[in-house]
Amino acid sequence: MQTTYTVTQINNNINHILTTNFTDISIEGEISSYKISPSGHLYFTLVDKSSELSCVMFNNNYLNNKESVKIGKQVVASGALGIYSPRGQYQFKSYSIKQLGDGDLWKKFELLKEKLHNEGLFKDSRKKYISKYLKEIVIVTSLNGSVKDDIIEIIKRRGTYQRLFIYPVSVQGNSASKEIRLAILDINNNMNPDVIIIARGGGSIEDLWPFNDEELARAISGSSIPIISAIGHESDFTISDFVSDKRASTPSDAAKMV
Repeated sequence: MQTTYTVTQINNNINHILTTNFTDISIEGEISSYKISPSGHLYFTLVDKSSELSCVMFNNNYLNNKESVKIGKQVVASGALGIYSPRGQYQFKSYSIKQLGDGDLWKKFELLKEKLHNEGLFKDSRKKYISKYLKEIVIVTSLNGSVKDDIIEIIKRRGTYQRLFIYPVSVQGNSASKEIRLAILDINNNMNPDVIIIARGGGSIEDLWPFNDEELARAISGSSIPIISAIGHESDFTISDFVSDKRASTPSDAAKMV
């Protein structure tokens, strides 16, 4: 006869299996993102070349390990696997983190950053002037999510005379950097706005990776129209930020700028 379980029973049983077999283990990976909850708990993601793992560290342990928590660092986290039963979410509960060095993605980022810096692409002398009065603005972003709506709402509240155009692109995934690069070329060839805003919300280092593409960086640098990068949160930096004519800390900040 088939056994019927409640959702809670399934989650509790799986949690028991995990905690029984994977208690006091260590996992090596790269910290790709993290956030601190209002209660002081650390929520972070560990990644390798093909997978990612959601992790949590409670506030009392985080206070003793906070110096080791940095995006792009290769670490060994010790703890136990389990399930957060109310959501059925599989996660690693860590009590310590030890740094091993820079992760693979961070190394790639630093190498490209150094290369373009040595070529002079980050120099202030290359930055294009952004006019004080902007009549036409093109926003290069995804049609999904709230980013475009936030930008439009802020601009319309502050600058009712401005004309806004949305140029839809992917802002995550394998095709994103190419789509954004082609959008910049198309706008330069067929439109004449006063400024371009490239925008997307926050995310992990993998989510923001399209904005660390070398060809995209060169397209931004070569644009005859000034470009404002508005990518991620205030703490997020990408190669696109360094080559753009102006960096906004968030998409909303870019809207206030223009």
